[in-house]
Amino acid sequence: MPVVAGIPTLHRSQFRISSQSKKTGGSHSPAAHDERMKIIHVTDIHLTGEGGTVLERSPGHNFLACLDHIVAHHADADLCVITGDLAHWGEREAYEHLQQILSPFPIETRLMIGNHDDRQIFQAVFPDTPSDANGFVQWSEATKAGRFIYLDTTEPGTHAGHFGHDRQQWLRAELENLEDEACYLFMHHHPSPIGIRAMDDIGQVNAPELRAILHAHRSKIAHIFFGHCHLPLSGTVCGIPFAALRGTNHHGWQDFTGSPRLKGAELTPAYNVVLLENGDCVIHTIDFTYAGPIAEFGTRHADWAREPEAAV
Repeated sequence: MPVVAGIPTLHRSQFRISSQSKKTGGSHSPAAHDERMKIIHVTDIHLTGEGGTVLERSPGHNFLACLDHIVAHHADADLCVITGDLAHWGEREAYEHLQQILSPFPIETRLMIGNHDDRQIFQAVFPDTPSDANGFVQWSEATKAGRFIYLDTTEPGTHAGHFGHDRQQWLRAELENLEDEACYLFMHHHPSPIGIRAMDDIGQVNAPELRAILHAHRSKIAHIFFGHCHLPLSGTVCGIPFAALRGTNHHGWQDFTGSPRLKGAELTPAYNVVLLENGDCVIHTIDFTYAGPIAEFGTRHADWAREPEAAV
């Protein structure tokens, strides 16, 4: 079956395993070892059972390529957050496949669910992932960069995001209890329309209520990270900056015609490297399948001067 071009064949044994502890789910905070925090943001991996395909691609193969690249270039990351659509059809075999793939991955990982996921099956396979008192897969944790809050925006039977009264109350309490610390929100669905009709048709149904909460606490929230759209996005909602990115298997296309049909294209899958330090946030998008040459250039003024013309 076809896969994204340029990805070598990978096996789990190729991960370079570090001696640091590694957990999936979110019950432990990353260990503080310096003032800067490096986070890997991955989204929309759409796994199936081992060997399965989605849109004639192998999501397991592509996700392995992503993790292999992360370990090769960013093994010093403090945390990896996967913001939902872990499985494509929400079947148990997909979550067991994810469990198998992540078992040797050396970086602390937080797993969130999206509209393609099944909450109950996910919780059965990953029982250590925290949930709130109502059973939603959402929790918060203290990190050296501030408080990270992970939201459950999934509703069975629909691809649109939902964030009903119980979840709103939980988030409101989390934000009200914040003291003098930065806060970062992670969710699957985009919290506000992005200007693409088909994507906004399956956006956040409770956007007005969520926006009201965000507006009331905008001074506490440093950044919002989400997936769902399969698009590289940045902007603000209620004055709060946000960022999203492409998935690891298939990718969206920006169609501003008002069509109700989602568009996709053969683009480069990516993950984001997020650097948090002293209240600043820098995000790098990594095209992990690129296998072409890398050029080098000097940084002196003279290095970019026009070449002298040859004497006649």
